[in-house]
Parts: sequence; structure tokens; C-alpha cells
Amino acid sequence: MQESRTPTIVAVLIVLCALIGPPAATAQQTNNGIRTPDALHPGASAGFQYHGPQGAAPEAFGSDLQFTVFHASRFLPWDGHVIPKYSGSGYVSPSSAEGDYWAQIDLPNGAAIGYAYAVLYDASTTGYWYFDLHGYEGAFPEGGSTTPSYTSFADASTGISDAPGYVILPVYPSPPVVVREWTDMNGDSVESTVSYNLSLEAYDSDGAGDLRFWGVAVRWTRTISPAPASATFADVPTDHWAFQFVEALVDAGITAGCGGGNYCPDDPITRGQMAVYLAAALGLHWPI
Repeated sequence: MQESRTPTIVAVLIVLCALIGPPAATAQQTNNGIRTPDALHPGASAGFQYHGPQGAAPEAFGSDLQFTVFHASRFLPWDGHVIPKYSGSGYVSPSSAEGDYWAQIDLPNGAAIGYAYAVLYDASTTGYWYFDLHGYEGAFPEGGSTTPSYTSFADASTGISDAPGYVILPVYPSPPVVVREWTDMNGDSVESTVSYNLSLEAYDSDGAGDLRFWGVAVRWTRTISPAPASATFADVPTDHWAFQFVEALVDAGITAGCGGGNYCPDDPITRGQMAVYLAAALGLHWPI
């Protein structure tokens, strides 16, 4: 039977679901031997990405919860601190009394970080781990900000005398941290380049493996950019139910409307128009 040239609303929804991506992986799915922490966040079904020595897993799309793991091999020592040594089973540890390590969070612009947890080992009754989710804003003298700044979004520690052994240490930024490559992070009304980072600091280690870390998992979701104050199209005003979504497509360069300053939100979509939307949204191109 010949296909209809004008897709029904059901067909359009199917295409949109295909664009968003497949359903999230179940909470029990494993990736490189690491399980999604459903015990820490009951009922959370999440996609899983792994950032290890070989880089990131293929990117997933959609608004479901996702976990991205930053393995210890991606962490660098702070200036003056020793490179950690391998302790077995993927864990590393400082080889002296103290070790401070950090990794930049590589997530897409607009990702909202709601939760992160460090996978640690603490067998010390005198030392402890300190975990910090933070950001840096670079200096931007042309705009009036002459010095870089540091902002902590959430932190936690294992405690000096607790010695819990293998432990997961969570932090919960409130509100969730929305990743931006250019923003006013420190609240001085000047926007600049920024970075989002994870730091793990070991204090009073015996240097023989009583303090170890495996890495950090970050839970995040994709978000739609905030709606602007004014409308681009006359037929999609600011109080239209699809206003934020249409404006996001405009800002991303995916649509320019149907002409005459309108978007024509209720018009049917042709297969050719659908191809343009999908190719532009996914960045499809011929391989080199």
C-alpha cells in the first residue's frame, strides 16, 4: 500500500521519538563492569556512558536520566601533588600523605547535573577523602572581570575516623548545575568562559593504599534552552504551548519558519520538510 504523503500526527510523533533516541537502559545494565546506582537512586532508569582511557561512549539523545562515568585514569594531580599509583581492580591511590586530583566534566551544553557520586575506598582512621563538584570562570578583562574565580556547587567527605572501606560518596547540587560554555558563574554580571570540574582530595594517607579512588559517576539530563523574552514568529507568541520548543529550533538553526514572519505550527509536514528537520537536528553529513 502506498504511503501517505502527508504524515499524520502519530507518524510525526514516531519520528520525534526516533530523534530523541531509544528508551534508556535499565538500572541493572552494566558498562565496563560498573552498575547504575539504582540502590542510591531508587526507580531511576538511566542511560550509561563511560569516560575511561579510550574516551566516551557514543552519545545518547533524549531527556531521560543518563550517567557518565569519569574513571580515575582521567583525573590529573593538582600542581605539586604526586601522580597516583595503581592499587588493583581499577582503583588508584596517592603514594604519599596527600593527593589532590581533578577532572573536567565533558558534557553537552545545557546538560543539567543533578547528582554525582565518587567511588572510593577509605580504610584510614586518621585520613579521609574530600569530594567537590565545582566550576571555574576565566578572567575576561574586556568585560570587566580581571581575575578567575572558583564556585563550589556541592561537596562531601568520608570523615576522619569513619574508615568505611569501600564506599560511595554522593553530592547533590541544588539547584541542578546547568552546563554552559559561556556564562556568568560567579554572579558579577560579567559572562566569560567556564569549566565544570570534579576534584578528589586525599588527606593523611599512609601512602600504601588506605585511601583509593575508582572514579566519579555524574547523573545528568538534557534540557531545552530557556525561552526568550520575545517571539520570533507572529503565529507562535510567548504564550503558545510550543513557544519554547520552536524558539530552541530557531536558535539552533534548524528552522527559519514558513515565510512571512510565521512558523505555521498547525500545518502538515511533508516528507521533504521532515528530512530537513532531521538532518539539521542530527548534523547528518557525508563522511570524509
